[in-house]
Amino acid sequence: WFSTKTSNLDDRALHHMLVPAATHALHELAHLTSTTPAGLAHALPAFGTDESPVRSTTACHRCTAHHGIRQPVPVHLPVHHKVCTRHGIWLSDLGKPHLDLSPCPEITTAQHRANRLLRRFTPQQLTLAHQTAAEAVPPWPASPAAVPHHWRYRLLALQTHNHHRGLPTDLDAYTHAAIYPEAIELAAAALADRLDIPARSTGEVLRIPEQRHQ
Repeated sequence: WFSTKTSNLDDRALHHMLVPAATHALHELAHLTSTTPAGLAHALPAFGTDESPVRSTTACHRCTAHHGIRQPVPVHLPVHHKVCTRHGIWLSDLGKPHLDLSPCPEITTAQHRANRLLRRFTPQQLTLAHQTAAEAVPPWPASPAAVPHHWRYRLLALQTHNHHRGLPTDLDAYTHAAIYPEAIELAAAALADRLDIPARSTGEVLRIPEQRHQ
């Protein structure tokens, strides 16, 4: 099991031939590391015991610095976990720099809202709703008066602030972070429409309520 997994670059992939050996390997490693199988399985998605969607990123650099760790720490986080709410840091994809969200605290607020949605919906439902909503966010403000409240205004603020920190301004993470509050708002509305609807497959396309421009 271990030799096969170490030669596979995708540590989440689990061939059907490895499934019977996963439990034994988990207990063996737990014994060697003096930890519990449950704790180890939660920390290492490679064992395939958790079906919740995850993504590869690096731990918040301010959190790790607090513990004296200066180098990037690769981690798997729940796919809906985009922001370190303690430090206001956008956790970009693995290998990409983190963004300081201090000019736009509403992005951190949106992460708190996403976390609250998980009290009523599954991670899969929230993930699908967010992905669908992100594509439905209007690309341009409806009028000049709406510019200060539009995500492109937030985009410029993030680029300007983080450029002063030495980061380039052409990162995809800027756009993902900038539209996050609107995307979560639309996702919440779409999910609310489903409260009285029987559960459907996670592959079904969600209907995003149309936005009304003032």
